[in-house]
Amino acid sequence: MAENFDRFPSNLAETQGPILRESFRFHYSRFEVWQGGNCIKSGDSKSIIETTLTGKELLVMVNDPLLHNHIKPRFSFGEISTNIDRIMWSRDIFDSTGITDHNRPDICSLFFSGGILTKVTFTIHDPNTLIEFYSDNPMEKRVVSDIESWSKQAIQKLQQGQDSEGRSLLINIFRSVQQNAGQLKEIEDYESCGVAFLLMLNMRISDDIDNLQMMSSVGYLCLSKALEKQPESNRLKLNRILILEVGSESICYTVMSAFGSTGLGFFSSMAMDPFKARLILTKMKFADLMQIPIQNLQMDIFTQMKNEFVEKIRDEFFYPEKTIDEVTKSGYEYHKELYEYLRIRVFHNEDVDF
Repeated sequence: MAENFDRFPSNLAETQGPILRESFRFHYSRFEVWQGGNCIKSGDSKSIIETTLTGKELLVMVNDPLLHNHIKPRFSFGEISTNIDRIMWSRDIFDSTGITDHNRPDICSLFFSGGILTKVTFTIHDPNTLIEFYSDNPMEKRVVSDIESWSKQAIQKLQQGQDSEGRSLLINIFRSVQQNAGQLKEIEDYESCGVAFLLMLNMRISDDIDNLQMMSSVGYLCLSKALEKQPESNRLKLNRILILEVGSESICYTVMSAFGSTGLGFFSSMAMDPFKARLILTKMKFADLMQIPIQNLQMDIFTQMKNEFVEKIRDEFFYPEKTIDEVTKSGYEYHKELYEYLRIRVFHNEDVDF
């Protein structure tokens, strides 16, 4: 069966723009070692590939005794690329130095299915070796829903500058969810769907405030659901910040409903008004942003936002909360409560009529 991995634009060594750098932890169940077109070793192994990010350098540890003769247990990469069906870490992807090291990987390729890492490979030039690691992932056995497929296609079309085709796909997703909200609880690729709703807001496929509220609320729900599976993902946190920022006017009404009518949160004893709702949204954005290292912010908007938040702390804007830790904790409490409100409303009650 052909492998169907997520797609990425071609951007070797960030020559087309910066790429978000994230560490990963990969539990694999089997491996294969290839040399000269032949599999020279394979087997089952319940082991882990561990990585940490230090500045822009990815440190990798592969501590599997079955592979000690084929790959160094510790090594690092300083370059990152995306190319068609993979994210690649590398030492010298354009081979500008010609330097190799015995059993040390020169390229690491990451393959995702529905936003979940399912395969990792290491390319070694001395000797010429390819080592593949696989996880037993149910994503490979399930039928991808229309809205998941449309979401991936829309993202790809827009990345390629095909705005008209991408917009049509986004409208299909919106109408499909509007007619059948129940399908949202059956999908797996919540990241792609969440990004699709973010793109709907960004492209302003509707000017109706109720439709915009549905887009921002469902997009926030999907990205929060994806963060349950990947709580350390900076990419997901940045997208969740963006949906709260781009959709701030519309999701403000959802916050007013969630915290004003259910008795949740700090403002439960008083009538919710737009100012208090916006303050909650600011704390939620602050909580996500302060968990992301400064070198991973990538876009100027996030660096500027972080600086503004720090200034607000100094000016005691969030009083009685005075410290970064206090505001971050408060923001994450609001995240939990808003997510629970939307989870019940959308997944359980199948209601997206905002």
